[in-house]
Amino acid sequence: MRRIRAAWALAAVVLPMAIIPQSRATTPVSPVNHYQKQVANLFFNRGDVPSGNLWVPTSDAGQLPAANPYRGRLTTYPTGWGSPAAGFYHPETALSVSGGVLSITGKAVNGVVWGGNVEPVATDDPLGARTYGRVVYRMRATGASGFGFAALQWPSDDSGQFEFDHEGAMLPGTVDNGNYHYAYHDGSIGWRAAGGQQLSNWHTYQNDWWPGGMAFYIDGTQVFTTVGSGFPYPTIPMRWLVQLQRMWGNPPLVANSTATIQLAYVKEWAYNS
Repeated sequence: MRRIRAAWALAAVVLPMAIIPQSRATTPVSPVNHYQKQVANLFFNRGDVPSGNLWVPTSDAGQLPAANPYRGRLTTYPTGWGSPAAGFYHPETALSVSGGVLSITGKAVNGVVWGGNVEPVATDDPLGARTYGRVVYRMRATGASGFGFAALQWPSDDSGQFEFDHEGAMLPGTVDNGNYHYAYHDGSIGWRAAGGQQLSNWHTYQNDWWPGGMAFYIDGTQVFTTVGSGFPYPTIPMRWLVQLQRMWGNPPLVANSTATIQLAYVKEWAYNS
C-alpha cells in the first residue's frame, strides 16, 4: 500500500502559465556515468486535460481512465484517501495539464485541504521502486498558509526506514529546503538551498543515489549529500513521488485559499554498476 504522507506548506496563488525556461545541465556525482538506463521520461505533451473525471483513478492502484492520454504514464492517489488532519486527495479537482505543464492545485474546503499526488510509471517497476538511481524533475510551487508539498524518495515497503524529502512551506519567497530521515525517523538532518533558490521559481532538481551515498542538486549545484556526514545512506528499494496536502504542524488555513505545484517533467534512471 502506498504511504499517504503529511506534507509541508503551499500558498494561495494559482501560478500563471508561462514558457518553461531552459534547464541547465545537471552535474554528475563522479566522472563515470552510472545512470545510463532511463526508466521514466514523463513529459506532459500528450494534450491538455482539464480537471475533472478523467483524473479519477479506476482502482486503488491509481491507474487513470482509458480516455486520459497520461494513463500508463503516471498514477495518482484515489479520491477520498487521507484524513481530516492531513487532508484528503481529490485528483478530480487537483490535477490538470495545460500548455505542457501538469498542475496539482490544492484548495481549502470547510477547513480541510483537498490535495493531489503524482507518481511516474517506470519501465523497470510500475511504482518506480529501485535500489539506487537518479531522478530529475523540473518544478515550481507557491500557495497560501496551511498547504504543504513533498517531493520525496519513500521506501517501497512503506517501512519508513529511510526518507529523503524536498518539502516545506510554499509561501511566496520560500527558499528550497527539506529533510533526510534514517533509522525509521529516529535520525534526521535538514537541508536548505545555500544559494537562496526560491520554490516559486522554475528550478531543475536532481536526486542521485548510489552504493555509497545520496546527493541532491538544484540547477546543477549540490545542496545536500550523505557523503562525509556520518549518516547512513538508503540501501533498500525506494520510489519517487510528489504530493500536495495539509502543512505539517497545521499552520492557519484560510477559507477558499489555494496552492499549486507545477511540474514540467520527471525523468528517472536506474543505477548501472
